[in-house]
Amino acid sequence: MLIETVELTLSHVGLGSLTEYGAMLLFANAFSHRITQGTGRSAKSIVDQNGATLYPAYGITSLTVPPTCPLSRFRLWDEVSVGIDSRTFGGLIVQSTGVLTPGGMIAPDPATWDATVFPMWRAMNTYIIDGAGPTRVSSPQHSAVSQLPSIGAPPSTLETFRNIRAAGGYIGMRNISIASPRPISIPLAHVRDIPIAADRAYASH
Repeated sequence: MLIETVELTLSHVGLGSLTEYGAMLLFANAFSHRITQGTGRSAKSIVDQNGATLYPAYGITSLTVPPTCPLSRFRLWDEVSVGIDSRTFGGLIVQSTGVLTPGGMIAPDPATWDATVFPMWRAMNTYIIDGAGPTRVSSPQHSAVSQLPSIGAPPSTLETFRNIRAAGGYIGMRNISIASPRPISIPLAHVRDIPIAADRAYASH
């Protein structure tokens, strides 16, 4: 397991509060640090047995945010903690759970992390050979990645990924066409559509 505590800076939230995009980046950064924890390497240095550079491609991601702890709670210059618990199946697939809390509030046992209390992230990754061309999976060198706890059976997210890929979308999704006799006007909203810092910079010119 890995717990990182960081200060939310202008690069994370602009002049506002944390957004879904910003939260996903926090989790992704912590995940990249977890899979190389203790190796002395960064995620860009993960290679397979033949020396080919590998990328931990995401097959499934999800973010659950409870109404009692909205992302807007986390604002500029706040200290936050991100916890990542990653496990592997066959050395090729990584299943992860993450939690986001105010600084220093992460419980040391991932089994106690509760998506009804704090935002939680889940992901399934597969190592693929980085670069152009067809997607090819490959197992990393043992020295290139952290030795994660093993999962005894394929993670359920792997089956979900296969179903989505086979169906071309989430099961139950429908293609719906909506026609309007006139243009639909949608006002831009701060933070949701335009980062506050960028909006203010634009308005000042």
